[in-house]
Amino acid sequence: MNFNVNINDKLICCICMDTLHFPKTLQCGHTLCSSCLQNLYDASKQSNNDNITDNQPNYSCPTCRVEINLLPNSIAVNEILKKMIDDCSADNYKDNNVEDKNSSLFKNNENICVSCKRKTDSFSTYVCNTCDNEYEIKFYCPTCGWKYHSNHDFNKFDPNTFINNMIGELIKLQEIDPLSTLNEGIKEQNLSRINNITKSYHHLLIIIKEFQSILMNKNHITIDVANNIGLALNDISNLMSYCVKIIDDLGEMIKRMGKNEEINQEFKINFEKIERLKEIILSHDDIKNESSNVTMEVTPNRKRRNN
Repeated sequence: MNFNVNINDKLICCICMDTLHFPKTLQCGHTLCSSCLQNLYDASKQSNNDNITDNQPNYSCPTCRVEINLLPNSIAVNEILKKMIDDCSADNYKDNNVEDKNSSLFKNNENICVSCKRKTDSFSTYVCNTCDNEYEIKFYCPTCGWKYHSNHDFNKFDPNTFINNMIGELIKLQEIDPLSTLNEGIKEQNLSRINNITKSYHHLLIIIKEFQSILMNKNHITIDVANNIGLALNDISNLMSYCVKIIDDLGEMIKRMGKNEEINQEFKINFEKIERLKEIILSHDDIKNESSNVTMEVTPNRKRRNN
């Protein structure tokens, strides 16, 4: 039985991928079904704009691409091979019944030819590596394949190869570090801006604490101290405006970087810390107002002394 099964494997037409039916052997030694050979000739003739004539046939073997110079009707059926196929089919019909069912089930897994829109079973499905992407494949039936892709890298579709390619691509994607895709210059620039903002707010807190200690003892305020306070308040106001603008810019940048969850979360944490520092400084507006009042009080005293 194993011998007959191996013989049957060799009696397959390379176009329809089924058992040879009225086999015709070409000059190169390869054999096709009679109907498949005729379809191959018709497709080649149409693809060459009917330049093929009955006197000068010009089509090639789909297996080895050797040119065929005989018309399909001029090639006789290989009677010896036909009888061998008939005998093997009769002898193995009962023993191969289960295998035939499995084969039929597999063939029922049909694909659609993108050219003629006809269904073609898995055994007769081809792909063109020249025209199509290996991850977005298109299926072709044997007739359309040899008609439109005869000079291309045109092969039978192998599901295992396709699956292995996809698995390999997924493994590569899993190995990608999201942080490595972020431009190093952008990362350094953002980290530097965050550090500068944090230092600026810490500096403001120190100045505010000094103002608190000064304002708690107004009797020791002189004209020079009042002038210094005024200048310091202006510096604080300018610095706060600058930092608020940077914070707003940083917020917009974080929104744009929302695609990367890990980076986005890290920046949000830093942004929240900065916002808290911002609230602390803005909560000392009463100090700024009180300092302005002190300056106004000192100014009239200076005028009276001058008088």
